[in-house]
Amino acid sequence: MSKEIVTLGAELRNGKGSKDAIRLRSEGRLPGVIYGGEKGAGNVSIHTDKGVTWDLLTKGVRALNIDWKSGKETVLFKDLQYDWTGTNLIHVDYVRVNLSEKISVRVPVELIGTAKGVAGGGVLYTPHLYANVICSPMDIPTSIPLKIGEMEIGSVVHLDDLKFPEGVALDEEQDPRTIVVSVIEAAKEEETATPADFTATPEVIEKGKKEDEE
Repeated sequence: MSKEIVTLGAELRNGKGSKDAIRLRSEGRLPGVIYGGEKGAGNVSIHTDKGVTWDLLTKGVRALNIDWKSGKETVLFKDLQYDWTGTNLIHVDYVRVNLSEKISVRVPVELIGTAKGVAGGGVLYTPHLYANVICSPMDIPTSIPLKIGEMEIGSVVHLDDLKFPEGVALDEEQDPRTIVVSVIEAAKEEETATPADFTATPEVIEKGKKEDEE
């Protein structure tokens, strides 16, 4: 997690549609929208390109300041939109937050290591690799690390088994006994029934009556 607060400049975006968005990106700006809080939503043009935004995300930056017509506002990355390739960032949604108030946010669970049970033929079952946590916007972790190396077949980890960093707690709205990961036995292949040996009997076809001899 990062305690860094980055400030990005922005302008109100008056244009609409894909053509305007393409123009902004060609000029090194990134289209986005800011919403939440007591103020209304506003379409913005961020004074940065997708590369800079991606760099902030990879460094664990979750909260940042947007300096635009409404003044400086603290926001969180809310939703990232990519093009059809899934690699090029084309639009970002930001939600307003108050740094003095705790919020609920979804954080991924990062599995570390290889479970002993998997090495022994088991299967890793991961139905819920995230946790909704309550914390300050500045304390949002990039992920919740979970070491699974000692997990054997039959081992289970629930949400309330996770270790959260200081200032971060599991959101009480979530069921604490939700399974995050477990190691289960691999499904046994059904044995194919072998048909009993049998002796093939030639089919007897009755001959018709012989023609009368002349």
